[in-house]
Order: sequence, then structure tokens, then C-alpha cells
Amino acid sequence: MPGKLKILIVDDSPTSREVTTATVKMFGHEVMTASHGQEALQLLYSEQIDVVISDILMPVFDGFALCLEMKKDVRLKNIPLIFLSETYKNTKDKEFGLFIGAEEYLLKPLRPKVLMNTLARIFSHGGLVKDNTPLFSHDVQKELKEYSTSVYKTYNSLLIHKLEEQVTKREASDQKLHTLLGLSSLANESMDDTEYFEKTLSLIANYCNSKSGGIYLIGPNGFDMSLVVYQNLPDFYLETLSEIEVGFSFAGKAASEGKLQVFEVDQIQSITLRSIFEKNGIQIILTFPIASQHGILGSVLLLFEDKTFVSERQSELLISFGRQLGIRITHQKIADLIHTSREKLKAIFDGISDHIYVIDTDYRITSINKPFARTLNQSPSKIVGHKCYEIIWGRMSACEDCPVKIEDKDHAIRHYTLPDQQLRITELRAFPIKSEDTVKEHILYEKDITSLVTLEKKSS
Repeated sequence: MPGKLKILIVDDSPTSREVTTATVKMFGHEVMTASHGQEALQLLYSEQIDVVISDILMPVFDGFALCLEMKKDVRLKNIPLIFLSETYKNTKDKEFGLFIGAEEYLLKPLRPKVLMNTLARIFSHGGLVKDNTPLFSHDVQKELKEYSTSVYKTYNSLLIHKLEEQVTKREASDQKLHTLLGLSSLANESMDDTEYFEKTLSLIANYCNSKSGGIYLIGPNGFDMSLVVYQNLPDFYLETLSEIEVGFSFAGKAASEGKLQVFEVDQIQSITLRSIFEKNGIQIILTFPIASQHGILGSVLLLFEDKTFVSERQSELLISFGRQLGIRITHQKIADLIHTSREKLKAIFDGISDHIYVIDTDYRITSINKPFARTLNQSPSKIVGHKCYEIIWGRMSACEDCPVKIEDKDHAIRHYTLPDQQLRITELRAFPIKSEDTVKEHILYEKDITSLVTLEKKSS
């Protein structure tokens, strides 16, 4: 292994530079960095660089161009260059990189052991392993002409191909990101289900380059499916396929089988149906399920006017979009149930003539039923937030016999005078509300036993 080296890392990605720098520094080497080939050349002319580790696809001046420039310069030709690429991965890329003078061709991420072995090999004989006779002398014009076919033609071809590949990936990535951000944003917005479904359908359709589609949901009986929202669907779809059964039609099959389905119109057996689709310019029908942990809730239908190719990655994303829709539907159902349950509980709570209220661990009232509030000649909203011993019992501290305060005491008999000066005798019971074995609140139930006590006294 060589001693301490000064290594120049060339990469346009700050993250990649940091990762490679950390790996190189593990072996005690000094590091300098550049974001493209032009910066690297300036450092190579001004610093004593021992090794260059360079990415290939970079702006301004890429890795191949940097290597070619180094190998035709007498001052730089003997500095070993190691290509470290994430984009150029195939055999032709590697062959070309080594052909133009690179000492080694590695793939990201740079592994410590690979770096150690590469540097050891390069400096095993006190110098470079390969013959680094420059490809070009100072008679550049003559030699450029000779090498234009074998080197620069290959170089330009590889570069154009990789740039086109990266542009395609970036466009696809941007489109995917736009869709994901749009769906995430919708999930946090307050809107009714119809608006949410319409906007979600529009985002998914745009992602797939589909001009028309719809969302079907399974009804309460688990068999029927209804078209709840749609976008530019042909009239025949609205007239004949707005109500379908699970397992039938295209959207129904996605719901019954729980997976993405692609149907080619020219393969449809029904001549009538195939003719209708063709007349409307439809060539591909794609459907995928809307799913949650509770099962399949419906499906999304998309229609295409050309034979669109759906990649495996796109298919996975569509399935994830379906799950996100399922989460929204499930959450909305749960929210509706909770709302309904709360309304029912509130009606029961306020319908009981006995006094009921809830207090937290500081004796503050968090809820009180209307009959008790009326007894105190106040509205529930005026009572909530006050300490029970202050507003109900007119005390400065908790009652000594409070069943909440005294352990193992579940009830207390209270005597107090109502605003109309009538004496009232009640039995107060406390019921703890626990969360993860910790008491968070108490429900206090106060039953009027005035008549019962009076009757007992008369009897005795």
C-alpha cells in the first residue's frame, strides 16, 4: 500500500463527492475536489496531485474529456486516473475508458477494499502499471483526424446516448415526483371525497399520459361497483358501464383479482365491445385496484388511445397510488363512523337525567352533560375548563371524600343546596379512563338519591 497520497476527486454531485472523500480519507490520504473536468485541470496544473478519481457524466467538461486532455499533456500524462461511474456501466463504456488511458474503471459506490487494492496495484512498482504513452502529441490537428473514427466517434456516441438516457430518466423522475407530491399534497388538504377523487384521477391519468379514466368503488353489499368520478370517458361507458359487478368488466376484474390488469382492445373477444372501443379510438384499457389493509375497496380505470407500454416500475407506482387512495377511503370511513358514534354518544350523554361529567387528573372538567349544566344554571361551555370542586362544590381544593382522590374509594354521598334553595342528596361514583395502564381522566356519575333518603327517613 502506498504512503500518503494527494487524491483529486472530480464529481458534479456534492453527495457523491462527500461519500468518495470519506472513503479515501479512511486510508489517511489528502483530498482535493472539483465539480467538473475544467476545475480539475486547473488544480492539476497548480497542485502536486498523485491520483485522480473522476466521475464521467458531468457538465462543462466530462470525465472522458478530462482523461483525453490529461493523456495528451506531458505534464499530466503520468498521473493515474481512475474512473468512478454510476451512469456508464456497460462493457463498451469500460473498454472505451481504459482505451483512452484510464488506469482503472470502477462503479459507484466506491468500496474501501476496492480502493485499497486499486491503489496498491497502481503503485506496486513505484509507478504506473500500464503504459501511459499519450494518445495525442502536440500535433493535435493531425492526430485528431487519425483518431476521429476510433476515439471521438465512439466518445460522442457514448456521450449522446448517456445524455439522452439521463434526460429520459430525469423527465420520468420529474413526472413521478410531480405525481407523488401532488398526491401527498391532496392527502393533507381538506376537501370532500368527490373533489379528492377527481384531482387524484387527474394526477394519475397525467402520470400515465391517459386522457380518460374513472374511479369505481365497491358498494356496501360487496358485489356492486359504481363509477364515482370520471374524466373524459366515452358516452357508451357512462351509459352502460357506470354500474358493474365485482369480477365483471375491466374495472371489476382488477377489484376481484387485486392486481393491475392491461387489456388490448384488438384482443377483446366480444366483437361488439371491441368495435365500440375502436370507434372511440381506444387501444389499451388499464385497471388497478384500490386497496387497504381491510381489503379491496374499488379500482381505477384508464383508457389509452395508443399502445402505451407500462413498465414494471410504473406498475408498482400505480399499485402504490391505489393503496394511497385506499388509505384515504378507509380513513374517511373511520372518520364518518367516529363522527356518527360521537353524535350517538353525545345524544345518550345528554339524554341521561342523572348528572355526568368528566375530569382530568387536575380535576378540570373536560365534559359535562346538559341536565347537570342546567342544574347549575350554566351552559356546558361555561363549565368546561373549570375545576370541579370550585364550580360545583364551591371549594378551594378537592373534596376530602372525593372518590377520585381517595384510593380504593369508589363512591361518596354528597349533600348540597341547589340555586332554588332545595337540599339535594346525591351518590357520586368515579370510573377511571385509562390509556396504556395510566389513568388519564375520570367519569363521574352523580345519581340523585334525595327521594330515596327522604323515604327511608320517613319509614324509620
